[in-house]
Amino acid sequence: MTKKQIKLLAGASYSKGDLIGKNVTRIADRLTREDLKRYLRTLKSIEKQKTVTVIVPGTKLNNKQNIEKKFKELFKEKNIAIQTDPSLIVGLKIINNDLIYELSLRDTFARIDDYLLGQYD
Repeated sequence: MTKKQIKLLAGASYSKGDLIGKNVTRIADRLTREDLKRYLRTLKSIEKQKTVTVIVPGTKLNNKQNIEKKFKELFKEKNIAIQTDPSLIVGLKIINNDLIYELSLRDTFARIDDYLLGQYD
């Protein structure tokens, strides 16, 4: 099968923006091993494009429903996945497909440090 046909099959696996498991198993049963790998890779790529991951510090002060509501307003057509990371001091990290936005205290200090080192070289 060609890449275009695999993309069409991956698109047929969705209904109203949701992945339908029954369609996936029906398609997967009929594919060769190589085509199945391409099909799964395409499905993962589509899911990655539809999901925004928000990584917040691992504190008890974060209200996940409130954070999800705010990001739903910003990214209306996308699913929001919230994860906690205790290594973040203050701030958050947003992953939107291939774009990574890091807004944290550690990142700010690293940029200041790089700037100062560049000034004295």
